[in-house]
Amino acid sequence: MKKIIILLGIMILCSTLVLAAYTDYENLGSSGDYKVTYTEVINKGWNLLPADYGAWSITSEMSEANIAKIKAYYMYFPVHKEYVLALSGFSGQDLQKLQSNQNYLQSSAAWFYVTEPFTLSYVAENGGGMPELYKGWNFLTIGPELTVLNKDVKNSNKFPTGDCEVQKMHFWDSSKQNWDNPFGSNNIQDNLDELADDDAVGAGIVIKVKESCQLGVNGATMGPPPLPDSDNTETEADTSTESSEKTCTDTDDNGPYNDDPNRNKVKGTTTGYWKILPNDYKKTKNGKVAYESVTDYCLGEDEWQAGKLIETYCAGNDVATYIVTSCSDGTYCKKGACTSCSGNSCPDCYDSDDSIEEFSSGTTTGLSQNNIFITRSDECINLGGTEFANGQVIVGSSAVTEYSCNNEVVGASQITCEFGCNSGRCMDEDETNSWLS
Repeated sequence: MKKIIILLGIMILCSTLVLAAYTDYENLGSSGDYKVTYTEVINKGWNLLPADYGAWSITSEMSEANIAKIKAYYMYFPVHKEYVLALSGFSGQDLQKLQSNQNYLQSSAAWFYVTEPFTLSYVAENGGGMPELYKGWNFLTIGPELTVLNKDVKNSNKFPTGDCEVQKMHFWDSSKQNWDNPFGSNNIQDNLDELADDDAVGAGIVIKVKESCQLGVNGATMGPPPLPDSDNTETEADTSTESSEKTCTDTDDNGPYNDDPNRNKVKGTTTGYWKILPNDYKKTKNGKVAYESVTDYCLGEDEWQAGKLIETYCAGNDVATYIVTSCSDGTYCKKGACTSCSGNSCPDCYDSDDSIEEFSSGTTTGLSQNNIFITRSDECINLGGTEFANGQVIVGSSAVTEYSCNNEVVGASQITCEFGCNSGRCMDEDETNSWLS
C-alpha cells in the first residue's frame, strides 16, 4: 500500500512556551500503524522529553561529546510514585519496579539534564494503541494517536481523554526552567484540546488523573482485525488460537520471589506474552505484545559480568518477564544458570570499567582474597552528604567504593568524591549543582 508521507514543521509559539522541532510522520496504511520522527534542540538544564522506552526510541547517532552532555536521565514510575535513574539501564529492584509500571510507560516522557544544548532525535512506531494512565501523576509524550492525525480525534476535534478524569496538566518550560501553562486557560479540557493539534506531537507533559484509566475517543468505533499479510508465516491453526487459551509456563518455575538458595542453578525456558524481550532490553516489534519462548542466559557468556544472569519467569497467568540478577558468592553464570566454581575452574577476573576510575561505575567479577568467586558493583558511600533519588545520589561529603582486578583478585578502594556521588561514580561540579538548583 502506498505510504503517505507528511512533513510537519513544528513551531509552537505561545505566550510562555516555545517548542522548536520538526516531525516526519509516516502513515503505514489503513490499519492505523504509523511511524513518526521527532527532533528537538535540547536546552541547557532540565528538559521533559520522550522517554527512550516503549513507543519512543532515541535514533540519533550521538557523538561521545554529546553523550557526555547528558548528566541525568530519570523516568517517573507512577505505580511507586517515584523517580528512577535510567541513565545506565535497570537492574535489581529498579527492574522489578519497571515491570510493575511498564503498562503505564509505553508513551512516557522523562527528565533529561544536559550541560550544553544539542539536537536529539526520536522515532515512534506503533499500532495506534492509546496510553494507559495510573491513578495520580503520569508523565506523557503526545503521540500521533492523541492528535488529529488519528481520524477519530479529528472527527471529535478534542483531546481523547477516554474514561480518564483529568485533574491537572502542566508543561515544563526548559528555557525558563519552571512549570508553565502555555495556553493561558484555567479550563483543563480547553488546554488539553490544544494538544490535539498535530504540531503537539513529541511534546512532553505531566498529567494527573483521579483513577487509573485509558485515554481514547469516547464512542469511537472499533473495527475488526486486518486480514493476515500474504507473507505471514504463522499457520492457520496458530492465527485462530485465542490469546486467552495460551498460558505462561516456566520450566524451572523460578522468579525473584523464590527464596530457594539454589533457585538460579537450573536453566529454564519461559513461554508467554512478552511486552519487553530481555535482549539488551529490546522492545517487541512495533511495541506490541509477542508470544515467545525465551531461555535463561548469561550476560556476556561468562566473559563479561560473569556473575550476571538473565532469569526469565512468569509474572501472571499468561505474562512472561525477566530480571537481571547476580549469582551468589561461590558461583558464576554459565550457559544460563549459576554454577559453582573454585580456584582455577572460575573465570578470570574482569572489571567492566577496566580501571580504578571514580567517574565511571562498573561491575567486577572474579576470585576474592578468600578464593571465593564474587560479583561486586561500584557503590556510593554517604559521609554526611544530602541524599536524592532514594539514596542513589549523594550531594556533598561522600565517597565511592571502586572494585577492580588486582593480580586476578577482586580488590576494593575507597575514593573520596569532591562534589558528590551518583550510582557508583563521583560527580563533577556541574552535575552536583544540577541537584541543588
